[in-house]
Amino acid sequence: MSRSTAVKTVRAFLNGDKLKVNNTHTNGTELYLFGNKIAYKKDNDIIISMCGYNTLTTKDRLNCLIDHVRPDYKIFTKDYTPFLVNCRTNESLKLNAQDEYNLSEVLKND
Repeated sequence: MSRSTAVKTVRAFLNGDKLKVNNTHTNGTELYLFGNKIAYKKDNDIIISMCGYNTLTTKDRLNCLIDHVRPDYKIFTKDYTPFLVNCRTNESLKLNAQDEYNLSEVLKND
């Protein structure tokens, strides 16, 4: 069920549409999980954040979004620390669950 929620709301977000499914909603420019803004559009880019919640559901929603933008990247957790990993090269970026990240800056075009 949650993957279906993620796919539907992420597609609506990327298309600029409004949609609410279970605990996730978008107004077309912002993507929310349990009322926390986990992604938003800014100057033709997408900014993401875990909003301090390094949970399976937060990672699911963000991974679904990243999968639609660059499917070779995923957020993984090791020893309770989130990492953004390039699945082809195994390069990783340690994430702070409190910070925001600009996808065009962290998803390298290699």
